[in-house]
Amino acid sequence: KASYTDNAGHKESHDAESSVVQPKDNTDQQPPELKITAESYELTEGAQTKLTFKLSEPVTGFDESDLQVTNGTISGFQKISDTEYTATFTAGAAGQGNAAVSVAAGAFTDLQGNPLEYASSAVFALSTPQDSIPPSLLEIRGEQDLQAGKTVEQIFVFSEPVKDFTVDDIEYTGGKISGFEKISDTEYRVRFTPDPVPAGQADADAYLHVGKGQFSDNAGNINTAGFMKGMTVHPDAVPQNHTGTVAISGEAKVGEILTAKVTDDDGFDSAKVKYQWLRDDQPIDGATGDTYKLTADDAGHKITVKAEYQDGAQHAESPVSTATEVPQDAPNHAGTVAISGEAKVGEILTAKVTDDDGFDSAKVKYQWLRDDQPIDGATGDTYKLTADDAGHKITVKAEYQDGAQHAENPVSAATVVPQDAPNHTPTGTVTISGLAQAGSTLHAGNTLADEDGMGEVKYQWLRDGKAIDGATGSAYTLTAEDVGHGISVKASYTDQKAHDESKDSLSSLKPAADGTALTFEDNHGQREFDWAGFKWTARDSDSSKGAPTASGEWARDNARVDGTNLDLTITNPSGNTPIASEIVSTRAMGYGSYEATFHTDFTKLDPYSVFGFFTYQWNTPSVAGNHEIDAIELSHWGETVPRAPTTYYTDANQRIKAGGEVSYAWPETVGHATVQMEWRPDKITWTFRNADTGEVMREVSSTIDIPTSDKQQMHFNLWTYEPGDDPNGKKEGWRDSAKDGATQKVTLESFNYTPLKGDGGETPPPSGENHKGSVTLSGEAKIGHTLTAHVSDADGVPDSGIIWRWYGDDKLLPGVEGQTITLTEAVKGMQLRAEAQYTDKAGHAEKPISDLSSAVVPEVAHDSGLIPPPAADAPRVTLSGVTSVKEGSQATYTVSLDKAASEDVSVDVHIKHNSTDNSDANLTWNSQRIVIPKGETSKNFTVDTHNDGKAEGKETYTVEISNALVGDVYAGGNPPGGSVSAQSMIIPAYKYPTG
Repeated sequence: KASYTDNAGHKESHDAESSVVQPKDNTDQQPPELKITAESYELTEGAQTKLTFKLSEPVTGFDESDLQVTNGTISGFQKISDTEYTATFTAGAAGQGNAAVSVAAGAFTDLQGNPLEYASSAVFALSTPQDSIPPSLLEIRGEQDLQAGKTVEQIFVFSEPVKDFTVDDIEYTGGKISGFEKISDTEYRVRFTPDPVPAGQADADAYLHVGKGQFSDNAGNINTAGFMKGMTVHPDAVPQNHTGTVAISGEAKVGEILTAKVTDDDGFDSAKVKYQWLRDDQPIDGATGDTYKLTADDAGHKITVKAEYQDGAQHAESPVSTATEVPQDAPNHAGTVAISGEAKVGEILTAKVTDDDGFDSAKVKYQWLRDDQPIDGATGDTYKLTADDAGHKITVKAEYQDGAQHAENPVSAATVVPQDAPNHTPTGTVTISGLAQAGSTLHAGNTLADEDGMGEVKYQWLRDGKAIDGATGSAYTLTAEDVGHGISVKASYTDQKAHDESKDSLSSLKPAADGTALTFEDNHGQREFDWAGFKWTARDSDSSKGAPTASGEWARDNARVDGTNLDLTITNPSGNTPIASEIVSTRAMGYGSYEATFHTDFTKLDPYSVFGFFTYQWNTPSVAGNHEIDAIELSHWGETVPRAPTTYYTDANQRIKAGGEVSYAWPETVGHATVQMEWRPDKITWTFRNADTGEVMREVSSTIDIPTSDKQQMHFNLWTYEPGDDPNGKKEGWRDSAKDGATQKVTLESFNYTPLKGDGGETPPPSGENHKGSVTLSGEAKIGHTLTAHVSDADGVPDSGIIWRWYGDDKLLPGVEGQTITLTEAVKGMQLRAEAQYTDKAGHAEKPISDLSSAVVPEVAHDSGLIPPPAADAPRVTLSGVTSVKEGSQATYTVSLDKAASEDVSVDVHIKHNSTDNSDANLTWNSQRIVIPKGETSKNFTVDTHNDGKAEGKETYTVEISNALVGDVYAGGNPPGGSVSAQSMIIPAYKYPTG
């Protein structure tokens, strides 16, 4: 309580208010601080200085990658203590401005997780190193033999521009100097008059001398050496000069070599003679040696040579030879080149040169041309016409020197190659069958067809995309070297219109080591046969196990091998009892990857016909669930739409349906498909693909109670099920299956199996987070140009083995394989994507696809043949929204049109993570496409962010739009993968402007 009297005389009394002392928060919330210092901040180019990084406290995550360097390099980064680091900085070029080393805010944290709050830097001023080389007097040029009393010029020649050189710097004896003058920055002149020769002497000596320290260069460097010239003074006339001469020898004929020879009684240094050959008194370019080879240009002209030198008596000499006349050649007989051979794609043309002056055929250089443009690599005397030549003019140019030394370069008359019909790329597939294990043999097959007519198919087996030496047959026996590598096969042929065609197998197998597969075999007392590299038995009516659900009838004859294929059929000779077909492998197959390719005509399959591809165990006593895994069980199941459930039975006989209770609705238009089932101890994955296009139609996995590998055998069958007491009344229709001779058939084209060790250790699944790969395109989307695909993957891109596919308007371009595509009329108007299929260096299977390219247009931008052109009034689409959001909140973005469209507009949306990841932010409901209804101009979407409770500073992501198209494209499904950053784009209307 406080009592007092205030300044107005009032007595006051107050009690203090109570307060609660809060416990002190001892948690370190102070961010670390960094100071960068240098031994020197003013450096010359290439100079080094030591840097010191002083920290206010120990930190974590600080290393050399945090240093941001401008105009220089860092080396020797090392930790001295928990709070001190050092490095060496080497300066760059002074002309590029100042240099700097900095560390950004947030680059590291202290031990309590507090990030660096403020950036720190050191800035250096750079300069060019100073000239430190002293100048020198190179020579005093002038006569050395002098006549007493006769003035001569002497010229002082310096190594570089000098300053402060005056007449006072010249010491002289035996005469006097006068007329000192500057000729240039490096030459000065004086006149020297010799003194009389003393009586009784034949001659006398005279000297000119410049001592050290007498002059300096522009950088201030002073000369460090002197120079003296000695001269001889004669009492009367200087001994007479013996004038030098130069003469030419050699045959005066084009192609021959002339030689110059100097003669001088005063002597001379032959190494210092300078020559210049002349044609009709005019210098010949480059002819500055003591020899000269006559050319056709010299015929009918006079050739001379001039020599310049200083003789032994110090006389400057420059004699010119007498002229040598080169006779005029006879008139040139111009050479010609002609083309022979049939002008047809696939045929060989031959060039023939004719020249009356003669020529060396071995020295003729050829260049074949298509429409006057050089054809790459076509530089021989023959050329094989390709499909690229159809409809074009072919010529050939020959270059040579004829026997009369004339340079010839005739061009042939044009040969027109008739326009060939467009090449039709092959359809069908290339398949691999067999056990993918070292020591086993794989078999190649194909269902290729070609509208241009097939040729003989040849195979080349590939390891990681590269040809295996000698592996060119339809069969290939795997070696230990193949284990773990991608093994595929390429089929090649020349069609009947001379087009070279090829196609790779749809899959690439990774063989297991020898001894990986199970060795158990059981034919159940049935007759065996070979197909797809395995032994099989066909079920018959006498089979004791596994009767069809409905009929109890099997027929061995309903399973027939046809070349590399195997046909499964249903027959019904009685018209009331369908008879099924089934084959069973004699070999047990356990964990691993199974793949089969088949084709069928759904229009000819009864609603109750079932095609099955599955594992099953017939052991006695039987096991719960029979270890059954259905790779596919395809049927209409009495309905209008075929469905393909992916099911299996656990070791407790529990039926598991991967992908949910609603089976996959199989598209009836796809009658040619590949089914792959990968069975691991902890996971089963099913993949259905369109065998003609390679498109993945469905991929689903399950990890629930995976069956164990025991003695399962592989089964394929085609049978009819009885619907039973169906509430819809479907009871008897099944009996009509294959009635009246109707053909019900499924053709198996291939089957392969890659075994996996029972413990799953043969090819372990990749560990760690997968950093998904991406594909980008480079090049101009113009006809005649090339687009190149580039793949990047933080987990590492394999050196080889990447399978490339190209799509036009999101449809596979058959036969277009490899990393590049040459743009032709066939893809005009299309937007292209490239897809890469590979396994990254962390073991993850990757299949990234690029963004859409621009529409392919002709080389001439205004070509009206662009298909499809955007409508003249096509709207533009833009993206707008917030630029910052607090963790845990939702960010809203708007896709807008500049005017309403007459149809729905579909736009892909995509989130690209910079410093965030999927756990920090993602599109709400994982949206991938926004549809702006017709008549409206905008649509919103949102991004959800997650509050993880960590102080990470600013994290960033980018939201992008792409692929704006008219219509509700891909309604109900996901759009193609990939995106392009875009703030504005024109929507293609896929119709011509109507004005």
